[in-house]
Amino acid sequence: MTEAEIAEKWLEIAKAERARVKKRDGGKQPDKPKNQYSNPSAKSAYDPRMDKTRSYNPERYDQILNLVRKGLNNREIGRQLGISDTSVRYWKKRYNMK
Repeated sequence: MTEAEIAEKWLEIAKAERARVKKRDGGKQPDKPKNQYSNPSAKSAYDPRMDKTRSYNPERYDQILNLVRKGLNNREIGRQLGISDTSVRYWKKRYNMK
């Protein structure tokens, strides 16, 4: 069996599985699930500071970045901003703050 034949078989299996799920769930399943990048009217296709839930807060980003640059650790930053040190660690990792 060639690679093309194997790919065709996998495609047939995938189509059959989608049909089975559609029948089980009683409705049409979307071909492409929606996400933040699938909206054609969006200004840009990707913003690295934007997470999946679109909860980016520029004020919080600036606050944390300024405190990181001052050399404070996560616990001190969290106390000053009223958030957990885990949250600070998330922001630092998510937005590459050093």
